Amino acid sequence: MFHALFYFALTHLLWSSAGLLFFCKYASARDVWNMPWPVAPYHSYMDIVPMRFDSPAGLTSLNFSFSAMKTKDACPGRDIYIIFANARLPLVDISQNSLPEYFVEPSQPGVEVVVQPGQMAEVSLIRPPPGPWYIGGYLRGIDQDIRQKGLNQDKACRYLYMFLAKLAEPVKATRILPGDEISTTIDTDGSSFSFTVSPRTVNFEVQVMQCKPGPCNISLSYLSFISKEVVEDCSSEVNSTLPSCALHISSPPLNDLHIVKIKFMGDDTQNLQKREVVFKVLVQECLPLELGLTPLSCGLTAALDRVQSPFPQATMFSMVNTMSMSLMTDLMSAKVIAIPFTIKEPNDVGGTLKWEMHVLLFSNITASYQQVCGGLIYNKLPDTSLTGLDLCSEDIPGAVNLKYPVSLELGPEKRSIKRYVPYPQTGQWFIVLQTHCFADDSLTEIDCGDRVLVEMLLEIQRCVDTECSGNGRCDLTTRGSDFVTYSACVCDAEYRGYGCTDGRYAQSTTVQLAGAYLLTLSNLAFVPAIILSIRRGFFVEAFVYFYNMFFST
Repeated sequence: MFHALFYFALTHLLWSSAGLLFFCKYASARDVWNMPWPVAPYHSYMDIVPMRFDSPAGLTSLNFSFSAMKTKDACPGRDIYIIFANARLPLVDISQNSLPEYFVEPSQPGVEVVVQPGQMAEVSLIRPPPGPWYIGGYLRGIDQDIRQKGLNQDKACRYLYMFLAKLAEPVKATRILPGDEISTTIDTDGSSFSFTVSPRTVNFEVQVMQCKPGPCNISLSYLSFISKEVVEDCSSEVNSTLPSCALHISSPPLNDLHIVKIKFMGDDTQNLQKREVVFKVLVQECLPLELGLTPLSCGLTAALDRVQSPFPQATMFSMVNTMSMSLMTDLMSAKVIAIPFTIKEPNDVGGTLKWEMHVLLFSNITASYQQVCGGLIYNKLPDTSLTGLDLCSEDIPGAVNLKYPVSLELGPEKRSIKRYVPYPQTGQWFIVLQTHCFADDSLTEIDCGDRVLVEMLLEIQRCVDTECSGNGRCDLTTRGSDFVTYSACVCDAEYRGYGCTDGRYAQSTTVQLAGAYLLTLSNLAFVPAIILSIRRGFFVEAFVYFYNMFFST
């Protein structure tokens, strides 16, 4: 055993030294890289060891370089799958079959790169999102080779991977404050300006108020990591005022550094001329309900409190002053209700976010039908300034669309929903809800009355309701150089998926029972040896045989 441990430690040290020399040749002070880390065949998420690093806001680009290696030249080449994602643990094999019922399929599950030993793969991200990044690696398929364990363990082939994250320079931009009038001189190269917005922002608008001398041809552009570049071209032939020159951005990411570029588009005779421009950034926010203003297009409740259990991944979200774990919200307080809560590291990111909602009915409701729509939104708010905004038709992850007849005899299951989010992203989240009332089953909308109450339960839990659908066990671990804590289902009988619900490759109950019976009945082969040993007086041997027969299953 000592020789095996010594060989493993020496091998890991040599590969770490080789990786250090390799990356020192290409790395700089702004780069992030890891030592060579072994990968294992993927059976469950417990086979993945997450690595973590932080990326600042406002980078022009983020470039990943991945390399793979093997411990011996005689080892066969195998594909090493490397997965990474921003603000969340990257998921493996995302499909409808791998996620249980009522699960929200993430809009950004992560990026997967395949690399073989001795090769490198590169991925470049323009205007990457800020925050933590998680990286992991694994092998597909199961190693079926039979090898002797113990002192010969060092003869097994091992595969390792490394990554280098090159953080580009931040975007060169002048920092400004929303609401201030900014006077600047621009040319055909343009000028960039950066600013941040509050966590209540639903939209912002860049307005150019003056441009002189005229005529002015101006281009406004905005680039975010969640959308394509947005460009607005403005022109004024005579006057220096540009009343209609504005760039409107709906639902901007709340945690990013926003960058707007203003550029003068000169013609062939004026392309060297400069223009003086006056502009400002106007931000529209979702107003807190506690202000008591009516009517509100968007009403923001107080942020949910966290009730943290001493055990990891057992967090409840509630209003502490209500002395209850359930949340009661009146949907008639505003056109759109937004309920903020925060997912934090290290405990929340490795669990499952569960949201349950139940609509309460009252006997004094005048509508014949009610409809409640919304969902869970990460890092942004819906733009409630848009005319005719209807969450029932919006593309929201884990969308909720409950339409039901108003009848006290209606079963509660018709007015209830539940959603799960696997390994939720760290940062700001919102529950957004909107209600409609109808006189009949048609689209004739009427006033809902004084109130429409919903009762909700929000929590971070392990696996799926701390279980794995009866087809596996829920394990909790802390792994990696950054001590990432996460839970995962370890499935039995070839079940797969996040909650062991994917039975496409699972063994049937008959096969499982046959295997158990054959394993148990095979122990009866010890019976002749036990009887013979007793008859000949070898009682110690008989006891050993009996012990093996009884406990070998």
